[in-house]
Amino acid sequence: MASLAFQITGTANYKDFKLKKFRLLNISNRDTTAITIDVVFGKDDNDGESSITNGIFILDGVTIPIGATLSLGPMDFSAITKDDLTDGLSEEDYTLLIGTANSAHVADVYIEY
Repeated sequence: MASLAFQITGTANYKDFKLKKFRLLNISNRDTTAITIDVVFGKDDNDGESSITNGIFILDGVTIPIGATLSLGPMDFSAITKDDLTDGLSEEDYTLLIGTANSAHVADVYIEY
């Protein structure tokens, strides 16, 4: 089982985790205030962007209280094919993206995949 850890800080932009599935996703609020996060299965060109142009919001605007952790169980998007997508996009274009709604928020992300 592989894993990765990442801290989202100082940006309201989306981070591409280059994954199509995960066994466990934890997002912990390390801030001094509640934070708002989005978890998206979206087009990889949204990496670094402040909004999603092509994607499916798994969680949209979810608030995590101070000191709390949001956990998601297994999700697998690897079976999605081009027939499931619109606009002639390829399944290779899609990935897991996570973003915060405020550039001052700090969140720790831990993923087992």
